[in-house]
Amino acid sequence: MTGLERHLMGCGTLAGGAVALTVITWIADVRLINRALISCVGDLSGGESFAMFGLAILRAGDFAAICSTACLVAWAVHWLCRPHVGDPLLWTLLALVVLAGPATLIVQGVAEHGIVDGCAAPSWWPSWFPT
Repeated sequence: MTGLERHLMGCGTLAGGAVALTVITWIADVRLINRALISCVGDLSGGESFAMFGLAILRAGDFAAICSTACLVAWAVHWLCRPHVGDPLLWTLLALVVLAGPATLIVQGVAEHGIVDGCAAPSWWPSWFPT
C-alpha cells in the first residue's frame, strides 16, 4: 500500500468514525430527552412531539460538529502521543477524548430540554448529574 493510499484510508476511517459516532450519540440523546420528558409530563401532545422533532433536527447539527471535532482531536492526539505512549494507554486515551464531547452534550441536552421546570429528575437520572 502506498503512502497516498494509506493516507486516504486513514481519512476515510476518520470520516466514517465521525459519522458513526454522530448518529449513535444523536439517537441516544433524542431517546434520553424523550424518556425524561415523558417521565416528567406524561404523554406528549402533538405540538410537543413536533417541537421535539425540531429540537432533534437542530441537535443533529450540534452532534455533527462536536463528533467531527472530537475525531480530529483524537487523530492529533494519536499522532502526537504514538511514539511516547504504549498502545493500551493510547487507545484508552483516544476513547476518552472521542467520547467526552458527545457525552457532555447528552448530559446538557437532558438537563436543559428533558427536565421541565418544577419537575423532579427521572428516577434513572443519576443524582450527581445536573438538573
